[in-house]
Amino acid sequence: MKVRTGFVSNSSSSSFCIYGVEIVKDDFIKFLVSKGEKIEEDEDFYPDDYNISKYFPNLELIYGPDASYFLGRSWSDIQDEETGKQFKDSISTSVKEILGEDTKCSTMEECWYD
Repeated sequence: MKVRTGFVSNSSSSSFCIYGVEIVKDDFIKFLVSKGEKIEEDEDFYPDDYNISKYFPNLELIYGPDASYFLGRSWSDIQDEETGKQFKDSISTSVKEILGEDTKCSTMEECWYD
Protein backbone atom coordinates (compact mmCIF):
# COMPACT_ATOMS: atom_id res chain seq x y z
CA MET A 1 0.00 0.00 0.00
CA LYS A 2 1.09 3.53 -0.68
CA VAL A 3 0.32 6.28 1.80
CA ARG A 4 0.29 9.47 -0.15
CA THR A 5 1.04 12.51 1.98
CA GLY A 6 1.90 14.81 -0.88
CA PHE A 7 -0.17 15.92 -3.83
CA VAL A 8 0.39 17.27 -7.30
CA SER A 9 0.63 20.88 -6.38
CA ASN A 10 0.65 24.20 -8.10
CA SER A 11 1.42 27.06 -5.79
CA SER A 12 -1.05 26.69 -2.92
CA SER A 13 -3.34 24.08 -4.49
CA SER A 14 -3.38 20.28 -4.20
CA SER A 15 -5.31 17.79 -6.31
CA PHE A 16 -5.77 14.11 -7.17
CA CYS A 17 -8.01 11.74 -9.15
CA ILE A 18 -8.62 8.21 -7.81
CA TYR A 19 -11.16 5.41 -8.05
CA GLY A 20 -12.25 4.39 -4.55
CA VAL A 21 -14.14 5.70 -1.50
CA GLU A 22 -14.02 8.56 0.95
CA ILE A 23 -13.81 7.63 4.64
CA VAL A 24 -14.56 10.10 7.42
CA LYS A 25 -11.99 10.24 10.22
CA ASP A 26 -14.36 8.83 12.88
CA ASP A 27 -15.32 5.85 10.67
CA PHE A 28 -11.67 5.24 9.86
CA ILE A 29 -10.80 5.20 13.57
CA LYS A 30 -13.71 2.81 14.28
CA PHE A 31 -12.39 0.50 11.56
CA LEU A 32 -8.89 0.46 13.08
CA VAL A 33 -10.28 -0.15 16.58
CA SER A 34 -12.36 -3.06 15.22
CA LYS A 35 -9.07 -4.57 14.01
CA GLY A 36 -7.55 -4.34 17.48
CA GLU A 37 -5.56 -1.14 17.07
CA LYS A 38 -5.30 0.99 20.19
CA ILE A 39 -6.18 4.57 19.31
CA GLU A 40 -5.61 7.39 21.78
CA GLU A 41 -8.55 9.78 22.04
CA ASP A 42 -7.00 13.03 20.94
CA GLU A 43 -7.19 15.30 17.94
CA ASP A 44 -3.70 14.42 16.72
CA PHE A 45 -4.63 11.20 14.89
CA TYR A 46 -2.23 10.29 12.10
CA PRO A 47 -2.76 7.03 10.19
CA ASP A 48 1.01 6.88 9.59
CA ASP A 49 1.38 6.03 13.28
CA TYR A 50 -0.26 2.64 12.68
CA ASN A 51 0.72 -0.30 10.48
CA ILE A 52 -2.27 0.19 8.22
CA SER A 53 -0.70 -1.28 5.09
CA LYS A 54 -1.80 -4.74 6.29
CA TYR A 55 -5.43 -3.57 6.01
CA PHE A 56 -5.08 -1.82 2.64
CA PRO A 57 -2.87 -3.90 0.36
CA ASN A 58 -2.52 -2.49 -3.16
CA LEU A 59 -4.50 0.64 -2.26
CA GLU A 60 -3.50 4.21 -1.50
CA LEU A 61 -4.66 6.21 1.49
CA ILE A 62 -4.82 9.92 0.78
CA TYR A 63 -5.39 12.51 3.49
CA GLY A 64 -8.16 14.94 2.68
CA PRO A 65 -9.36 18.13 4.29
CA ASP A 66 -11.97 18.24 7.02
CA ALA A 67 -11.02 14.96 8.73
CA SER A 68 -11.57 12.66 5.76
CA TYR A 69 -9.46 10.12 3.92
CA PHE A 70 -9.65 8.68 0.43
CA LEU A 71 -8.95 4.99 -0.17
CA GLY A 72 -8.39 3.65 -3.67
CA ARG A 73 -5.99 3.78 -6.59
CA SER A 74 -4.98 6.59 -8.88
CA TRP A 75 -6.18 6.28 -12.46
CA SER A 76 -2.55 6.83 -13.48
CA ASP A 77 -1.71 3.45 -11.86
CA ILE A 78 -3.79 1.40 -14.31
CA GLN A 79 -1.64 -1.30 -15.91
CA ASP A 80 -1.15 -1.57 -19.69
CA GLU A 81 -2.81 -5.00 -19.82
CA GLU A 82 -5.64 -4.00 -17.46
CA THR A 83 -9.04 -2.83 -18.74
CA GLY A 84 -10.98 -0.08 -16.98
CA LYS A 85 -13.48 -2.67 -15.74
CA GLN A 86 -10.73 -4.89 -14.32
CA PHE A 87 -9.18 -1.84 -12.63
CA LYS A 88 -12.51 -0.85 -11.03
CA ASP A 89 -13.42 -4.43 -10.07
CA SER A 90 -10.09 -5.07 -8.32
CA ILE A 91 -10.43 -1.88 -6.28
CA SER A 92 -14.10 -2.51 -5.45
CA THR A 93 -13.30 -6.05 -4.30
CA SER A 94 -10.48 -4.85 -2.03
CA VAL A 95 -12.53 -2.00 -0.58
CA LYS A 96 -15.56 -4.23 0.07
CA GLU A 97 -13.39 -6.78 1.89
CA ILE A 98 -12.22 -3.98 4.15
CA LEU A 99 -15.32 -1.81 4.60
CA GLY A 100 -18.24 -4.13 3.78
CA GLU A 101 -20.31 -5.23 0.81
CA ASP A 102 -22.51 -2.11 0.77
CA THR A 103 -19.52 0.14 0.04
CA LYS A 104 -19.76 1.87 -3.35
CA CYS A 105 -16.66 3.07 -5.17
CA SER A 106 -16.49 5.93 -7.64
CA THR A 107 -14.03 8.24 -9.33
CA MET A 108 -13.11 11.13 -7.08
CA GLU A 109 -11.39 14.28 -8.22
CA GLU A 110 -10.46 16.69 -5.46
CA CYS A 111 -8.63 19.96 -5.25
CA TRP A 112 -7.79 22.13 -2.23
CA TYR A 113 -6.49 25.64 -1.96
CA ASP A 114 -4.55 26.85 1.07
